[in-house]
Amino acid sequence: MSPGLFQSLIGDEIWATLPAPVRDFHGDDRDLSARGDSIVDGSTKRLAALVRRVSGLPAPGSSAALDFQLHREHLLEHWTRRFATRTMRSIIDRSSRHDGCLRERLGPATLHFELVVENRAIVWRLRSMQVLGIGLPPSWLRGINARSSAEGERYRFETHATLPLIGLLVAYRGWLERHD
Repeated sequence: MSPGLFQSLIGDEIWATLPAPVRDFHGDDRDLSARGDSIVDGSTKRLAALVRRVSGLPAPGSSAALDFQLHREHLLEHWTRRFATRTMRSIIDRSSRHDGCLRERLGPATLHFELVVENRAIVWRLRSMQVLGIGLPPSWLRGINARSSAEGERYRFETHATLPLIGLLVAYRGWLERHD
């Protein structure tokens, strides 16, 4: 079986150093279903709420159950995350803009991430971002990052997005366990 999207971007040698839950989650299986728990934070400003709604990002709140579905078509991944009452969908594939990077299409935004392994975790470093096809200034990208790791047999995730004029757009963290 050929390597999945994440393994093809990270490389076989470094991929092998990642914990089993991370390799399992981002591996080459066709479909994946997982359940877990998440904590979502974010600004209460109206502009932040509007951007979250348009992008399908989760609303701030206390701890919430999370359902995750992943459908793979070779090196194209369809992610569906259900945070309490909000559903967030994105399409992830290889970036054509930045060699060796991952592209995530989320609502009107397209994000290009470099994947780097640090301390046995995948760190998602944002290289560029377009909203409705318009590139955002590099200075706006510094507050957006993500991390995929493991704690025991659980897959753990952390995502943080701070933008000028908005402040903390969204920050969510938690864990998932496969149930398929």
